[in-house]
Amino acid sequence: MNYKKIIPDQEIRFKILNFLRFIPDSLLIRIQYFIKLSRFPNLRNPKRFSEKIQIYKLKYRNPKITIATDKYRVREYVESKGLSGILNTLYFVGNVAEDIDYNALPEKFVIKTNNGSGTNILCNDKNKLNINEANKKINTWLSRNFYVAGRGWSYKNIEPKVIVEEYLEDKNQQNGVFDYKFLCFNGEPHYIVHDVNRYTDHVRNIYDNKWNFIDVYSVC
Repeated sequence: MNYKKIIPDQEIRFKILNFLRFIPDSLLIRIQYFIKLSRFPNLRNPKRFSEKIQIYKLKYRNPKITIATDKYRVREYVESKGLSGILNTLYFVGNVAEDIDYNALPEKFVIKTNNGSGTNILCNDKNKLNINEANKKINTWLSRNFYVAGRGWSYKNIEPKVIVEEYLEDKNQQNGVFDYKFLCFNGEPHYIVHDVNRYTDHVRNIYDNKWNFIDVYSVC
C-alpha cells in the first residue's frame, strides 16, 4: 500500500502518528510494516533484512546509534576518529531558523535539521529562496520528535538543531551527486545501495560487495 498517495501531506501523516503515540512500539511497528508490505513481520524469528531492522528498533540500545543518527553530533564522532578531512563544510548550527544569517551564506548551500529524515532544503540560488517559508518549514521540523514516525529509538533523544552545510555537486551529473550506502552485517560490508537523482527521477540499485546487481524483489 502506498500510504503517501492516500495521505500525501507529510504534516498530516505526522500529526496522525503523533496522536497514535500511546500505542506500544511493537504493535505500531507491526501495523506500519503490514501497511507498507502487506504482510506482518516475524519478530520472534526474523529472517528478512526488513524484519531484523524492526528488531533493532525495538531492542538495540547502543547510545552510539543516537550519535550516528544525529546529523550534527555525527560530525563530532567522525572528527574524534581523526577523519575531519572527509567532512563537508559547516556554515552554521543553531536552535531556531531565525538565527541563520542568510547574508553570510554562499550562493549555494543545504539547510537540514539534525533530528529527522528528509528534512532538507537544497538551495542552489540564494536569490530565489523564500526565507520566510524556509524558516517556517525548518521550525516545524525542529518541533517534531521523529521517533513517533516509525518508532526508531535512535531518534528519540536527539536535541533538535538546524545546520547549514556546503552544497555538494558533481559537475558531471545534472542532478546532484551519487549516494552510496553500505549495509554491514557483523561489522562487514555485504551490500551496496546506490541512489541516483534522489530529488528528481530517483533510481535505486543494490549490489553485492563485488558490484553484482541484485534483484531485490527476488530476495525480500
